[in-house]
Amino acid sequence: FSASWCPSCVRYEPIVASLAGKHAPGDSFLYVNVDKARELSQSMGVQYLPTTVIFEKGKEVERFVGPKSESELAALLDG
Repeated sequence: FSASWCPSCVRYEPIVASLAGKHAPGDSFLYVNVDKARELSQSMGVQYLPTTVIFEKGKEVERFVGPKSESELAALLDG
């Protein structure tokens, strides 16, 4: 969950995009613009940006606020 006006989000986006390009074709990486998807953002309880939510088999398994380094995010995704 991100927004174009959020400086941390803008810095974080290339990190997520880089990892998305390295992961298995079946893995999905979705960018949710909170300004365009207010209802979804609210239903997911997003209060701060960027918020990353990781799902496995449709179930939320990890959530954090703020950007991570590429290695930190890769470890979370692979763990």
